[in-house]
Parts: sequence; structure tokens; C-alpha cells
Amino acid sequence: MIDELWRMNAIRSDRVATAFAQVDRHVFAPGVPLHEVYAPTTAVKTKYDEHGAPTSSISAPQIQAFMLEQANIQPGMHVLEVGSGGVNAAMMAELVGKTGSVTTMDIDPEITDRAHRFLDAAGYSRVRVACGDAEHGLPGTGPFDAILVTVGFWDIPPELTRPCPVSDLGG
Repeated sequence: MIDELWRMNAIRSDRVATAFAQVDRHVFAPGVPLHEVYAPTTAVKTKYDEHGAPTSSISAPQIQAFMLEQANIQPGMHVLEVGSGGVNAAMMAELVGKTGSVTTMDIDPEITDRAHRFLDAAGYSRVRVACGDAEHGLPGTGPFDAILVTVGFWDIPPELTRPCPVSDLGG
């Protein structure tokens, strides 16, 4: 998978390649065949509605690599992920190292419970998992050096686009 992501130019740095190599994606997708979990362009669906339509997924590795490269997450940074599958938060934890922090949040308690369980199982208990609406921030967190949004938005909350301090999201 990592070699293919390099060929696709989705991974462009050794730091992001190392983060991908350190995180065991399959821990976050129990019961899913490994060839699907590690397929570079395939999202793994993790939750369905009452009609069988997917409502949540682990993003395709290609998308995750593009996002992580663009965010340029460095050691010591404090980052927020909106939309919590767990895998991306684990890779961000690798990138920020022990001196940084990662908070991942989702509006769905089933998703955050799942992310918390799998992050712990994969050895990333230092990632803070929170249930809430990112539109309203998360008291007691921030400021953030980077915010990655891994969910679909019908519109973008003004708090995510204001040029004023990102710390407003945490207060």
C-alpha cells in the first residue's frame, strides 16, 4: 500500500510514509479482509443506516495521505480531527510525537466509542476522543496548529474559516 501511495504521489515525505507504516489499519476494521483495509483507493465502510446506506467510513489511504501531506503536521503540534474513525488520528499521533497532541471528535457517540476502543487497542490511548459538534468547538482544548476535517459538511461552520485565533474553537 505504501509503495503504491508513493507511486500515486499521495505520499510525498518520509514522515508520512513512516506514520502509515507504524499504524496497523486492520485494527480499526475488524472482520474486513486485509486486501480491502490496505487498498490504497478504497474507503472501508464502518457504519450503515437502517436502509443499508453507509453513514461512516475509514477514509481511503490515498485521501488520508493527501490530507496529512497538505497539513504538514510536525512534532509538537496540537491538532484536531473532525470526524473520528481512529486510523487518521493514530497517524497524526505518530506525526506530532510525544510532545504534541491529537484530539479527534465526532458528533456520533457510536463512532467515538468505536474510535476510542480501537485507538486504545492499537496503542494510541494518548489521543483524546471527544463526542460533540465541531461547529460549537470543544471547551478546554486548543489552540490547534492544524484542523483536519474528515467528514462531509453540508456547509462549513464559520468557526473553522475565521482568520481570528483558532483557539476560539477550544474555548
